[in-house]
Amino acid sequence: MLSFLRANTPDTLGSLLKLDICFDLYADKTNDNWLVELGKTQQQAGFEAILNVAHNMNVESIRSPNLPLPLHVVPLVGIKKDAASEIPNIQKTKQSQTYVFIETNRQCAGGELEDVIFRLELQGYLPILTQADRYTCLQDNYRNAKRLIDRGCLLHTNLLSLTGHQGTTGKRLAEKLLTDGLVSFFGTGIASNEGLQLVKSFKGTRKLLRVLANNPIKNSELLASSTL
Repeated sequence: MLSFLRANTPDTLGSLLKLDICFDLYADKTNDNWLVELGKTQQQAGFEAILNVAHNMNVESIRSPNLPLPLHVVPLVGIKKDAASEIPNIQKTKQSQTYVFIETNRQCAGGELEDVIFRLELQGYLPILTQADRYTCLQDNYRNAKRLIDRGCLLHTNLLSLTGHQGTTGKRLAEKLLTDGLVSFFGTGIASNEGLQLVKSFKGTRKLLRVLANNPIKNSELLASSTL
């Protein structure tokens, strides 16, 4: 269960987060209509902009449907399964600044993740473990999450995980990370029209806002940056 500590919180998710974090919004290359609905929905929720974290920058950066909100694109950097032995040479771009959204094999060991974080920091990055609630080494041993944070890693989770869309185990971990104030980046996690409809039907927004207010949410740092 989520616990709630503060009474004075913003009225909407967007007014608290400012910037929504979504994924691969152009994976469906045949239909942009739902993206317009997404933009209108997030505008009504108080968001000021949408960040599209994309696996394929070549596709995602060239399309610009007529949305009522600014849409920014940053890369989602995949670390190979043998994470400890190989870190890609990530180019610093205007969009990513020093933050980098990363993902790797979700069944990897906690020690591998710690090594990834260490190597990325040596390159001058602030790594964000994307959708941290999906990693089995964190689900199985919660202390691994705190060790990653001590290493300098920032954790991300999203509203879709709280709906149970990613499974019960992931939902429980997302709730615990939020309750303990360990989440630095949070968004809806929308990647499709299905996800949009799930988010629109979510009934726990007021309770979620109170929990988020006790986390060091940094979404607005990306929005405020002149490099985004």
